[in-house]
Amino acid sequence: MSLGRFALGILLLALAIGPVALGAWRVRGRVLPAWSGGPARVAEAILGVATLVLVATAVGVVGLFSIVPVVLGCVAAGAGLWWWGMGGGALRPVDEAPPSAPPSPRWARLVAVAATGVLAAEWAPRTIDALRRGMSNIDTLWYHLPVAARFVQDGGITGLHYLDGDAVTVFYPASSSLLHGVGMLAFGEDVLSPVLNLAWLALALAAAWCLGRPFGAGPASLVGVAVVFALPGLATTQPGGAYNDVVGLALLLAAAAVLVQAGPTRPAIALAALAGGVAIGVKFTLLAPVGALALGVVAIAAGRRDYAAAWWLGAVAACSGVWYARNLVEVGNPLPSLGFGPLPAPVTHTPIFTIGEFLFQRRIWSEYFIPGLERAYGPVWWGAAGLAAVGLVLAVALPATRTVRMLGVVGLVSGAAYLVTPQFLGLAGQPIFFVYNLRYAAPALVLGLGLLALAPRLALGLRLALSLAATGAVLLATQLDPSLWPTDLRSARFVEPIRSVTGKSVLLGALVALAGVAWVFRDRLPRPGRRLAGPRPGGRRLAVAGGVGVALLGALGAWRVADRYVADRYTSDPYLGNIYRWAKSTRDQRIAIAGFFLQYPLTGAGQSNRVQFLGRRGAHGAFASYSSCWAWRAALARGRYGWVVTAPTGFPLGRPGRAPEARWIAGDPAVRLVRRDRTVTGSVAELFRLDGPLAPGGCPRGAAARRDDAGPSGPAAG
Repeated sequence: MSLGRFALGILLLALAIGPVALGAWRVRGRVLPAWSGGPARVAEAILGVATLVLVATAVGVVGLFSIVPVVLGCVAAGAGLWWWGMGGGALRPVDEAPPSAPPSPRWARLVAVAATGVLAAEWAPRTIDALRRGMSNIDTLWYHLPVAARFVQDGGITGLHYLDGDAVTVFYPASSSLLHGVGMLAFGEDVLSPVLNLAWLALALAAAWCLGRPFGAGPASLVGVAVVFALPGLATTQPGGAYNDVVGLALLLAAAAVLVQAGPTRPAIALAALAGGVAIGVKFTLLAPVGALALGVVAIAAGRRDYAAAWWLGAVAACSGVWYARNLVEVGNPLPSLGFGPLPAPVTHTPIFTIGEFLFQRRIWSEYFIPGLERAYGPVWWGAAGLAAVGLVLAVALPATRTVRMLGVVGLVSGAAYLVTPQFLGLAGQPIFFVYNLRYAAPALVLGLGLLALAPRLALGLRLALSLAATGAVLLATQLDPSLWPTDLRSARFVEPIRSVTGKSVLLGALVALAGVAWVFRDRLPRPGRRLAGPRPGGRRLAVAGGVGVALLGALGAWRVADRYVADRYTSDPYLGNIYRWAKSTRDQRIAIAGFFLQYPLTGAGQSNRVQFLGRRGAHGAFASYSSCWAWRAALARGRYGWVVTAPTGFPLGRPGRAPEARWIAGDPAVRLVRRDRTVTGSVAELFRLDGPLAPGGCPRGAAARRDDAGPSGPAAG
């Protein structure tokens, strides 16, 4: 990536985000003029994110999702917010100040700083590894970033993009992919995607601090929430990729934080509604937590219930309604992959179960649930889950305010909803995916651990000491998990740890986080006997010059990292290294795939290759791979594909040998084998080039070849 193109990307991103950020700051200053520090920044972040999502959604719906309309839309939206914040419109300022916050002790702040450093050290290896080798976690390569790339290619966001041989991921809400798409538009590459979740983590921790701040318990709330993001199931999936659990959790915490700061006042209701509206456009598993929060806000908003209901309905419709409306139009069901109610739904090949169906089966607990909890939540999983439960119970039974009680109820409802939410858990009697789906219980965990130190019956110092001792012990004990660090102290692993990142890199990440947090708290952690001196003459000019110099050096360093990332990503993949290396330098190709779904690296330079899992549509949005050689070859011809990548179903751990689709085209004179990758299990992935039309009647003897398979059930996707 050239320095000029990187500089242009920074400029375009600044032109898009800058006006929105300034407009959000101006509106917050009008409606909440007494807010400052962390609460003000969280409020502004909610306004900014919601505005960016609204602009990207609006231009995407009308088929104009490209950089110029996005930038112009953001400039217009930012200008509108600024005008509104300066006194335009009918918005009335709110003069009430946030509740006075008792100061938290210096030692408690230091504990929070240390916990942030530990969490940063956990997240650093996978982020650094992604910047060195490319993003590698499954959902990132399967659907999060392929969806973002398709948005960029199509310029629209309402079309269905089938990504595998089943009709499941195609119906997921995709606001987080939309934001990754904005980064791709600005830079022409996905250089923001490996680090974007760090910004969401920062918002989550800031919101956690604000959650406890009115009660002097900001450090305890931050450390409690840090425990959740340090658990193996989150710490090994969220950094260095496009997993979006951290996005939804950050927005949920931000909504809770502004409500705790101001209670059910009009500005807090509006901000919480915007955060919740964006959240359910990120993950459908947040429907229950956000729905419970909306009902809770309406319940406690005495005298403002109509206002609260209107804001929540409007925010949900504007910020996330496009995804559910798309499903309703295409299938007749807003949640078709879960078989929502009596509405139409596609036939899927993956059985759907709930945790509740297995809850009272002893064998399931011993074989799946307990081992799964230990792998996903670490060696002291019972400590994290138990403290979260205690926090929710205390919030309901001994609430500091009615808002805190409402949030405790929301947390309990979120936990109960997790047990009854339909999930893809595996086969009947074998919930093998339970361990990976434990991420969906995180809303209950973050609320419980964030509210743990807010019980008002104990003195502040005692509350902080007990909470920080308990959550700090869990955080430290979690570091013993072998998924996080290559210590090999235990055999139960969620995933393999990152071994290719040096200790110096991890230490650097932790020190940067520590320095940043310490800088934020610099005016609140004075040394004993130190007097703060006033500004010296010329000090402001020197500070501005130093800031500009640091920014330029940082931008130059970021370009070097981005340039190396674009050059080296996916060149050392253990399963598809040969094929991915071929794809990374290609542009504007049409590539059909079959059998496997880790497709994102095939999008090539600038994410310009159009990659499509080849299959056929069925009733109510159903989708399946072709079972007929004739149908497969006909679909290749209709799609005008120049390349084909095949692998056995379940690759790289699938059955040994070649995919049937490879045998169906391998002998054709127009087909040439270009690359091949083989795994230790004997399964083979192959890249073919199509040099012309496939020969008629070219199906090999013995292949399924009923010509009628190509027609009545619908065209191929793509």
